[in-house]
Amino acid sequence: MAPSLTSCSYLLVTSDVIGMGWDYPIYCRVVKMGPRIIKIEGLHDAAGHTWLIKRSSAAQCTVTTKEARTKSPGPLLRQAVMVEHAGALHYDQVMEVDGNQATVQLLDESVVTPTDHIAIVAPVVALILEAVSFETSEWNIDELVEMQHTILDRISGASSLDGSNEISVILEDLIDVAYYPNPKGSISWIDPLNILPSTTCHLSRTSPLSGRYLRLLRRVQSLGGVREFVE
Repeated sequence: MAPSLTSCSYLLVTSDVIGMGWDYPIYCRVVKMGPRIIKIEGLHDAAGHTWLIKRSSAAQCTVTTKEARTKSPGPLLRQAVMVEHAGALHYDQVMEVDGNQATVQLLDESVVTPTDHIAIVAPVVALILEAVSFETSEWNIDELVEMQHTILDRISGASSLDGSNEISVILEDLIDVAYYPNPKGSISWIDPLNILPSTTCHLSRTSPLSGRYLRLLRRVQSLGGVREFVE
């Protein structure tokens, strides 16, 4: 259970809480608390920065003093990534960062790996390929990067292509149909700019991508363009 909000609380806040002024979650401490608005000050990479936020929002972001003082989440926290594990390359999300180590949540296990062994990718790519393990004996990183470009091009309509949200179009000739996202599956994902998890991502082999996927793609574009995540 998260600690109660007090005038001495520590928080883990996201950009939606502090007005989109930071690209990843940051730890803060409460420095002044009013009946409706509180003032917080950033820690670690955000030291010296202050924000005024709603008290109701802060109450949902409390963490322990030990966590806030000893961990600096950095830009990898909650990001979509590609990581090598057990002889295969996987796509999923970073759940925790501690120094130069990151915990990546794969489908059925959590993997701790050095941060320099992780590559950030577009969230929509990780969501689509989350259930696929690419054996390193058959695939190399260059091939997967090219696949990522193709997926984004087919969704966004780049490279003279018509944009599409049909899974069958997006993944055509890239992977076997048997590895397309589960038509009845539900994917849990945490938006990097929002603390609360989402379990509303539903994919079908014939139905279009859900609105959540497309919102994630638009978020990628709003953060500076899809290319920066796969190059």
